Amino acid sequence: RAEGTTLIDFALGVMTFAYAGLLGVFLTALLTKRGSTLSVLAALIVGFLVILALQPNIWTWLNSVVGIEHEGVLQIAWPWRLAIGAVLATIICLIPSGRHSR
Repeated sequence: RAEGTTLIDFALGVMTFAYAGLLGVFLTALLTKRGSTLSVLAALIVGFLVILALQPNIWTWLNSVVGIEHEGVLQIAWPWRLAIGAVLATIICLIPSGRHSR
């Protein structure tokens, strides 16, 4: 448990791993008629990976691998991580499958 993090913040932060992709797929299904099985799977995976990449420890590790040096650690609250992941998952889910049925 990180210093200053409540149990509810921790639990909601963990739930964002699943909810980012699910929210992206839900928004695509609710607002459009686009998406396919493959784009839904890709959106779920992208949502998970975006949330994973935005975790402070992973972000620091990625910067060290790339060679970017900066002061401090990226701290993004879980609602913003969820929003970023959901937007990217929605974009991925909107990508056409390549096969057009008429």
